[in-house]
Formats: sequence, C-alpha cells, structure tokens
Amino acid sequence: MGETLGSFFTVNATVYAQSNVTTWGPGTNSRCSQPFSIGLSSPSIYALAGGGILGVNNTSDANEPSYALIYEGTPNQIHSLTFDNSFGVANAANISTCGGPARSLPLVLSNYLNVWFPVTIRGQNLTVPYTIPVTESYHYIFPADFGTWQVDNLSAPGGPGGGWAFSYSPCP
Repeated sequence: MGETLGSFFTVNATVYAQSNVTTWGPGTNSRCSQPFSIGLSSPSIYALAGGGILGVNNTSDANEPSYALIYEGTPNQIHSLTFDNSFGVANAANISTCGGPARSLPLVLSNYLNVWFPVTIRGQNLTVPYTIPVTESYHYIFPADFGTWQVDNLSAPGGPGGGWAFSYSPCP
C-alpha cells in the first residue's frame, strides 16, 4: 500500500549524431554504442513538477506511468523524458512480514538512473538514452504482519537504476 512520487525539472537537451569512422594509424578501436548521444545544459527558464506516479492499482508497481508532463497547459505539452520504474520481474529475495514484526531494511543505494528523451529526427520519432549519474538512497519499511512483497531491484545489472519496485500479496 505504498506510493510512488517523482520530482521533475527542465533541461535543454541537444542531440548529437554519432557515426563510426575508419582512419589510418594508431588509435582506439571502439564503436559507437548508439547512433545519437545527448548533451544537457541549463534552460533559460526552469520549470519543476512533482507529484504521485501511480499505476493501475496500489498493490504492484507494474504498469506504473513512464513519463511526466512538465509544461501542463501549454501548446508544447509533450511527454518530457521517459523512464521505467515499473515492477517487471522479481530478481531479489521476497520480503515477508506475515506472522512477524515490521521490517526496516538498510539503505538501498544506486548511482545511476537511465532515462530516454523522445525526439523527432528527419521525421522519425526516436528515444535517445541518457544515464543520469546520480547517487540515490532508499529506505524501505514494511509493516508488521501485513504481507509479502516481490522485489524488482531496479539497480541490478541491466536495470534502469533507482531503488526497488514491488508486487504485493496480503498474508493468507
């Protein structure tokens, strides 16, 4: 019976095309991992939005919304950036307080958050990935004799970064 909150702010995002180039002589032999990269800079006017991000029910983070609208009510209202904090699959041990006391877990740490910027390039709608190098800490408290939570550790290898997402089942 938790909640998900978000805080969003504006930035200027510049999209750069990347391509592989072959040249004679010594040098690195690394290929571009994406056809585009993003550069961020401060906007001339800042906007901030925050609030609840709830999915279709409050027993699972599955199908949680994956975008926020920052310029609400303006002609340029679009999905700002996209992200994925949804519960996908359990990849950590379940947490249960059924028949037991409340549990307070040590801090969960993450040092990145993957986001995607929607852009239109040459008439094609694309999403360009960007990793925000941010240190985040999460503290989870589970109420006594309340239920079992499946855990999707979003900072596990291959995950989008951030804390955990849950799917909840009440005690039998």
